[in-house]
Amino acid sequence: MEPPAREWASLQKRLEEMSRLGWPFFRLSPLGPSASGKPLLALRVSFQGEEGEPTSPLPHILLCAGASGDESQSVEKTMEFLEEAWEASLGGNPALRSCLEQCVLWVVP
Repeated sequence: MEPPAREWASLQKRLEEMSRLGWPFFRLSPLGPSASGKPLLALRVSFQGEEGEPTSPLPHILLCAGASGDESQSVEKTMEFLEEAWEASLGGNPALRSCLEQCVLWVVP
């Protein structure tokens, strides 16, 4: 069972917004289509700017949610975490910001 189209559209819109407004800390990368044809998107979060490139010596962490369409709670929690990371990029939550300065996080909600 897949999430309703409006929920997916809302999620995609928020990821695009984070990438647009949070550059270079937040970058959206298309991974390809899902089995149902919807775009699979990954949001790269790194407070190291260009240091967060794939060739970087920083550790890369992958967080995936919603592996099957009926796992809406994992997607919701993952988006909550991204919102906390967003707040950290604006100066809130210094502990999370410090953690995200030491790695590159790839999130696939």
